[in-house]
Formats: sequence, structure tokens, C-alpha cells
Amino acid sequence: MAGQRLDGLALACRDLLTFGALHEFALPYAFAIAARARLHDPAFWTNTGDGTPKPELLEWLERLVELPAALNSRHNYYHEIVTGIRHYVAGDDAKAFHYFALAARPPDFYRVVKDDFGGGAAFARTFPSLAELAAARGSRFGRELHLRHAPRQPLRAVVSVSFDRIYAEAFAQGWIERLAKCGAEGVGLHLHLMFRNEPDEALLASLVATAASRGVPLALSLETGVCHARAYFASARFLRGAAILDAFRCPVLFSDADAYITQPQVFTEHHLPAILAERRVLGHLSDGPYHGYLPWRRFSATWMTAPWDDAARRFLGLVGDAVEYFWDQRDRNWWIDQMALQVARTIALRNGMPAGTFGSINQALPHLMTTGEDYKIRKVSGVPRLKILLDRGLSYWEALRQIDV
Repeated sequence: MAGQRLDGLALACRDLLTFGALHEFALPYAFAIAARARLHDPAFWTNTGDGTPKPELLEWLERLVELPAALNSRHNYYHEIVTGIRHYVAGDDAKAFHYFALAARPPDFYRVVKDDFGGGAAFARTFPSLAELAAARGSRFGRELHLRHAPRQPLRAVVSVSFDRIYAEAFAQGWIERLAKCGAEGVGLHLHLMFRNEPDEALLASLVATAASRGVPLALSLETGVCHARAYFASARFLRGAAILDAFRCPVLFSDADAYITQPQVFTEHHLPAILAERRVLGHLSDGPYHGYLPWRRFSATWMTAPWDDAARRFLGLVGDAVEYFWDQRDRNWWIDQMALQVARTIALRNGMPAGTFGSINQALPHLMTTGEDYKIRKVSGVPRLKILLDRGLSYWEALRQIDV
């Protein structure tokens, strides 16, 4: 039934482009939906597990980008994006990223393209070589890790979470409490805190005290004077991923700040032994119609495990390099952490890293963690500075923008 709806939607949008008198404002969206409805339909993929498109899908996209209405629209900024996706699903990264890089050149790109289907094109560049990634390293950001506080004992595994100040106030204490409930001996918590100005010493002292009282080995690292846009906060753990592995010399579970371990006892009894034994990098890997047709959604950054070995260190170094390579000074960088993960994985596999270096975290560690928009908004809304603005009548997003200084 879902496939029938997608098929009907694709055909209806194609017909509007072919025969309809679409308003100039609506045409780009009809074009994008005609492409996405096909891409998202499992019926047009030979094997949804390995992401092989059927010839009919490639032919549909080829005909779509050649429609006069699509070509002649001066505001159809999805044209280069869909053309790039057509090459991407066919396995031609060079051509795909060539078109992605062209897509966002117009200064009013964001007036039309504000969704995940085209969002990654906003910062895209041509597909990098190893030499270009190496040249990008350290060109924009620091990659070192400065530990303000560290556990005295060696650790078996570490959970690493990065925060800006707002998210630290909302979630950091909860991470300590949740790991304490796990009661997993030798498992530490690393919190990387980033501040626009000087560090909040009262917050740091509170975290150290809570961890000590709950018996959680805690490591704190800091960045101050952070002037970058919010996409940087999502990317910081990957910029410093190799340094985090080097600092703790054990397997690391990297997580979004607004996620949490779903079942502490299951984590300790089942997930932790698997993480300790795992030799692959485990991440959320999407293929075929399940957003795998977008290179900036193919490798999700929500949570990921990495073993302590040379292959993982090399991969995380490449991820950090890719963040620096793709970073757009116009602050059009949302999805950049996920683009960096996928590009680094592709390059690593092409340059001698074994195919077994990567695996699906959902298959290997089912129900490991949980997150959700409602949970995030509820926790962040409780931050005192934000709550004051909400009580004055500002929306959640207005208040968040106002205190992000």
C-alpha cells in the first residue's frame, strides 16, 4: 500500500511538470517530490540491503532531470541535487559531488532548499582525495583534546558525549545518573563541553561532584571562546575522535547529547560485552530507499562505537579531516557530521581498510540507546535561562536562538 502511494505521488508530480501550469514557486518542490517518491520506494531497488538501484530508477531520474520545465526554472535549485543523487546511487561519487557542489552556489539557495533532501548540498564540494583531506587537517579547527579532569584508573570502555553550554545544563547530569544505574565496572564517562565565552565553573564543579558521589569515573574536556555556528557542536566529537581514542586507549561509545542508554541492566549484561569484543566501527548505516540515497544521511551520527585500534583511529581522523574539508564559511553546515562520516568510510574502504571494518549498530547492539524530539525539547526547556524566555511567551526555537550567544 505504501509503495502504491509513493508510485502515485511520483507520477502525479511528474505529470504536473510535464502538462501542468505550475506556479514558479511550486515547481521546484514538485520536481523534488517526483524524484524522492521514487528513491524512497523499495520497489525500485534490486536489494534494499546493499543499495543497488534498479535500471528503472536510474531511467526515471534521467528523464526527470531532462524535463524542460525542470531545466528552464530559474529557481529549481533541486535540479543539480537530483542529478547528483542519480549519479550517487549509480556509484559515481565524483560526478555526484560535482553536481552537489554546483547546487548551492546561488546566494538565495536557502530560500528554496530547507530540507534534508537537499540540505547536504548546501556545503558540498567535489569528492575529496586522500591528499585533499590531509591538506584540510588543522586548517580550520583544533583537533587536540584538553582534559580538565580525568579518572585515575585505566578504563575498559568510555561513553563520550559533547555539549554546548545549553545542552550541558540540560543533559550532562542525566548522563552521569544513567551510567551510575548501569553499574558497569571500569566504564567511564567523557563529557566534552564547549562554551561561547568562559567556562561555567559552577557547572563543572557540580558535574565532578555528582560523578564522585555516584561512583562514575568522569573525564572532562573543554573548549572556550567557541564562535562557530551550531553545526560545530555536532561535529566536535568527530574532529577530536582520534584524540579521544588516544586519550582513553579503550573502546568508545560516541553519542548525541540528547540520547540515553535505554536499559541500564541490558547495557551492562549484553551490550557492554559486545562492545568490548567488537573489532568494527558500528554505526547507523542506511542503504537503498532508507535514506541511503543521500550521502549526508547514509551514516547517521546519533551514536557509534569505535574499538581502540589503528583502523578506527585512522577512520576517525579521516572523519575530522572531512569536516574541515567540507566546512562552509557561510554557516551552511547542518548534516556536515554525517556527510563526513560517509565520505570518510568510502575513502577508507577504497584505500585498503577491510570491508569488515564497519557494521550496523542496530544489528549488533539492538535497542542500545533512545532519543526523541519530545524528550529533547522537554529537557532543554527546563534550562533556567531558556525557561525564563519561554515564560515570557517566546517559542522554543526563538528562545534557543536568543540564548545561543
